[in-house]
Amino acid sequence: MSGEWIPVTERLPANESMVLAWSLSNGLHIAYLDSFRQWRDDNDTPGKKITHWLPLPAPPQIGK
Repeated sequence: MSGEWIPVTERLPANESMVLAWSLSNGLHIAYLDSFRQWRDDNDTPGKKITHWLPLPAPPQIGK
């Protein structure tokens, strides 16, 4: 993970991949692109005015 925000004008994440998203209307939240390439937040509400995204980090390794 690079840690650098990716503008939606440059590249979009894969469908159904949860990412950290920045929205002009909601600020910071978890979101994904549905199969119609529409943004949705983690409550399945349509995302509005998303300008940048960032891949989520890998989950912690429990028990290692």
